[in-house]
Amino acid sequence: MLMAGPDQAQSLSSLGDVDVDLSRFVLPELLLSVFDWLPQKDLFSAAAVCHRWRALVLAHPNLFYHLALVFDLERDNMREWVPVHQFCAGLRYLRERNLRASVAVDGTKIMRTVEWTHQARTTQLQVSQPTASSMAVMSAIRDALPILTRLELAFGPVHGAILEKSFLSHLCGAAAPQLQTFSIKLNGFPAQRAVLPERLFAGHAPKLWNCSVYGIKVDRPVPALFATTVVVVIMLARSSTVHLTDHFPRVRRLAIGHTNLPMLYSLPKTLRELEFVVYNDVPDLSELLRPLAAVPHVVMTLFARESPSTVDHRSFVSLFGDLKQFTESLYMQLLDKGDPGVTVLTIHNNVVLNKSSFVRTVLFRRYTDDAFRAVLVANLRPLAAHLLDVAVDEHLFDLLPRVFESLPSTRRLHVYWHPPRSTQMPRVHAGDKRMYCPKLRQLHLAALMTSGPPVEVNAERLQRAIRPGSFSVLQQFTRVQLNRLLVQIPGNGDFTVMDSDEGRRAYIDYDEDCNLVAVMYQVGLEREVDNDLLKGYLARP
Repeated sequence: MLMAGPDQAQSLSSLGDVDVDLSRFVLPELLLSVFDWLPQKDLFSAAAVCHRWRALVLAHPNLFYHLALVFDLERDNMREWVPVHQFCAGLRYLRERNLRASVAVDGTKIMRTVEWTHQARTTQLQVSQPTASSMAVMSAIRDALPILTRLELAFGPVHGAILEKSFLSHLCGAAAPQLQTFSIKLNGFPAQRAVLPERLFAGHAPKLWNCSVYGIKVDRPVPALFATTVVVVIMLARSSTVHLTDHFPRVRRLAIGHTNLPMLYSLPKTLRELEFVVYNDVPDLSELLRPLAAVPHVVMTLFARESPSTVDHRSFVSLFGDLKQFTESLYMQLLDKGDPGVTVLTIHNNVVLNKSSFVRTVLFRRYTDDAFRAVLVANLRPLAAHLLDVAVDEHLFDLLPRVFESLPSTRRLHVYWHPPRSTQMPRVHAGDKRMYCPKLRQLHLAALMTSGPPVEVNAERLQRAIRPGSFSVLQQFTRVQLNRLLVQIPGNGDFTVMDSDEGRRAYIDYDEDCNLVAVMYQVGLEREVDNDLLKGYLARP
């Protein structure tokens, strides 16, 4: 049974209390000409207006249907063939009626054991092999290319020659005039990589704007990709003669695997987002990154695969361009991605990340603690004067005093605690260095958990790392509690740890469960305060 892709949207807004339904007098041809310009979600809205509109929408070619298929050779052949037969019949039904289709085929489970001989060594490998059912599916997709709006294909490890001959060749048999999104993914590491065919979609896919290619080489211009504006390609030819403008002349968002950085210089000036991988053995990294500073959003993965001594001086400050351009302050996040071997540094110029016009994200993979700290010191200290807001994971918190001797402009510091059973360990143990934050106004401690008791935080650890200025600091707690009180000293405002704050004037706020959520000690309130919650406390009698 064919099923429409998205859920049915809500009906259009009422046009008011009208005695006569004027839409009945609109000719069907006029309605259809309007529907031609509507995306699918708006077609669903139009279908809810009345029975007449619904009948026109359901027969409209822009209303596409989603068909998905997963191959699995562990199933009985008869059980496998039934859904394959239904899948092909569904595509044929839509093609005969010129309706639109979204197709997803997962062939990663078509695995057979084969023997591969390389340099006099014979190895047994689990690789994907073409079957009669998979060939039937690819033939059905080839015939349906003119009506497809989305095509997603996934394969297990396939020898390059087999993938090109038995699978990719079917994608060259017809144009894809309606295709908007195309994704092809090759899992595993086959003996030989396949190359994306130059005659993909017969060289014609004028509406294709989003393309993702994983595990397959793109070593020549493919005309079907010339209209794409969002491109993810992991394997690209590294020849110095390759010009990306020949491959993707209209690209605005590009994600690419390891490549020669000078190859990226030929990108059009309209490029808005760029993502790439750099290994630590690349010489003169700072100079190679300098031309890429003009791209507003950059995501760079630094991959350490050699000894720590070779990465001590990895510099990417040039990726920020001229630091004098930051008349507005920057926001920094130093967080983990869930994988103990991956740490993410993000710096942007707006408190809301997705509204920032300037974003730099650096992913550190397989860095030792010493090498990681050395790279942060070399690259973040020049930015210290521009950082207004800093957020850090708890096990990375003790790195801050070793990276920054001072954060002269920072107003807010956020520290996030993971659940108590988390396996994440501190990247460096607390020491005697303290980070001077003369303009600090807010210290926010939050637990990344939604249930269970609050996480207990060691107040002495905070005091040993942070030295505030003479201003009162608002301490906020979200599902955390201090084991002792972090009190500010009147006069200089420095933190001290105490069991009681008796005799000190404090502004305190509790939640409905009587848990302490905010506290601020009066040490320098005569100065101007720009925190809304702080202003609320000061307004109290």
